Amino acid sequence: MFLDVLKIQKNVEVRCITSHYSFRSTIYFKNPRDEFTASSFLDMTEDWARISDFSYKHEISEDGRINRFMIQHDLGKNYAFLLKEMYRFALEDLLHKKTEFEMTDNTLVVTVENNTSTIE
Repeated sequence: MFLDVLKIQKNVEVRCITSHYSFRSTIYFKNPRDEFTASSFLDMTEDWARISDFSYKHEISEDGRINRFMIQHDLGKNYAFLLKEMYRFALEDLLHKKTEFEMTDNTLVVTVENNTSTIE
């Protein structure tokens, strides 16, 4: 069991490192003038959820500062963990956002403050 957890964590680390380039490429492909921001990342996430036919909901606070994105994927706890770590990597490590996560075996809720931070 412990070795399984280590394998999952290593797999997630590798995927997060390669995701940095994938996230940026996807944003630039959508619109080459767009910067990689929390807002553009969440827009990309919404497109991905729609294409994947996952149930999702994207809420934005009245003042526009807080984004909350809920995804129901029904693919189990390992997939939920992978999604959480990819979002944590993109939003916290790359964009330096304070992010909150709620996770079950089949859902992920991401809450992030939206401002103008970008990556180069």
